[in-house]
Amino acid sequence: MGELIGESRKYSDADLEALVEKATSRGAVLSVVHFDAHGKDAEAVKNSLVELVAKLSKEKGMIYCRGQVEEALESENLYSSCAEVKVLVGAFNDLVNVALKYGPIAVEIIKPNKITLPLDEAQNIIVDASKISQEYAKFILEKTLSGEELQRFQKQLVARAEFGKKLLEKA
Repeated sequence: MGELIGESRKYSDADLEALVEKATSRGAVLSVVHFDAHGKDAEAVKNSLVELVAKLSKEKGMIYCRGQVEEALESENLYSSCAEVKVLVGAFNDLVNVALKYGPIAVEIIKPNKITLPLDEAQNIIVDASKISQEYAKFILEKTLSGEELQRFQKQLVARAEFGKKLLEKA
């Protein structure tokens, strides 16, 4: 069994179940999120997952976070490990943001059994997904473009932001 991390406050099973029931009745989502890591150093692989869980526990909307990181296993001079993280987030949108930001290998929704989204929350999910996608593309482009290409790209970003403001003002 792996090392348990996270959970700044210890909950009894009964307290945790009561918290989950109360929160999910108000739109929260309980899930198990799975991550993996690979590298040439066993300790570095494990520590990267411990660090990931610690960072995850501070994400917006996180109510409860507890991770279990497995010991790294070696295969052909490469070490691999995984983390299973139980999270309770305030809303479905928070879980979508975790998935987009951290790229888990799997997400299991435990509770509630059915998720109904108001229109504004569904729109927020789409906007957040678009924002994260744009940030990733910007990061890649800034790392690969140089000189005049980079300046042109940055001007396009400014123009796009201004256009977005005008669209919001019309809405």
